Amino acid sequence: MKKQIEEDIANDFANAYNSILQLPVKAKFGVYVAYKYYFSLFSKIKKTNTVDILHSRIRIPDYYKAIILAKASLRTQLNML
Repeated sequence: MKKQIEEDIANDFANAYNSILQLPVKAKFGVYVAYKYYFSLFSKIKKTNTVDILHSRIRIPDYYKAIILAKASLRTQLNML
């Protein structure tokens, strides 16, 4: 069951990325940062045991959030999206 849900979510992320590429330049940055944050969270959840997901909080550390923001900013400035 977990694998099915993960595959469905992975497909949603693939479709979302393609949609981000079609956004106006001014909207891309914020949406891309949110996409990368939630994709990182999803990746972490995929690695977590089902029981642990139900009983603990899964989060992205603050330092990694800053890295996501910096990378997204750089990619946006270099027009690499």
